[in-house]
Amino acid sequence: MPRKTRQLLLSGPPTLPRSLRSPEDAEAFVLTMVGYLGAGYNPDTDAHHYVSAKTGEQLFSADYADQFNLLTQQLFAFNEIDPYSVAVDAIEQLLNAKPEGVYRPGTRVDVWAAAEQRFVEATVIADHGDRDIEIRIVGSVPVGWPRTGLVHSNIVRPYDVVNHEPRRSQRRVLQKQQAFDVYLHGKEIDTVFWTGESSDEVRRSLIEHDGFDPAIVVRQRS
Repeated sequence: MPRKTRQLLLSGPPTLPRSLRSPEDAEAFVLTMVGYLGAGYNPDTDAHHYVSAKTGEQLFSADYADQFNLLTQQLFAFNEIDPYSVAVDAIEQLLNAKPEGVYRPGTRVDVWAAAEQRFVEATVIADHGDRDIEIRIVGSVPVGWPRTGLVHSNIVRPYDVVNHEPRRSQRRVLQKQQAFDVYLHGKEIDTVFWTGESSDEVRRSLIEHDGFDPAIVVRQRS
């Protein structure tokens, strides 16, 4: 039977490298696929057998699955890492992330980005039930993620659970976070929050990574 899994983000499957050239590449590949497939990832699973839990359709194209399988074979060429252990550790982080409950819109949360081995701050747009939460990333966006997207609830947890008592350095970073208003044709369309970046840098990131209209104007709040 094909293994059923879930698509964590609306951004589509992550881009695959042509090959794995080092143990670090191999570990990054496993973490990336856990981040996308969640607890359904298994190094022994043929990529052609991953299907969407919602539609029942194959999750990957034939070409993508072939490359996925090729990289999976290369995983086991490195004696320095155990792909199973890397996957299990990442999945445990994922499965232990969310307590029971529903998040209200505007709730501040942390979202586990497995490929980068870090939590990223986000705000909840909507909790759709069925373990799907729509969120907007605040600040630095993980590589390959959209700023706004749908995530599996078990990689989300309240911000104050992750940081019971933020370190002094963390408090300094939070204090430096700035609000930037985004305008299009003279109308304010969004407000984003960044740390340590200029209005030009924020504008460029919004256009290149988040698909904003190139005509936007970004202004830092005073």
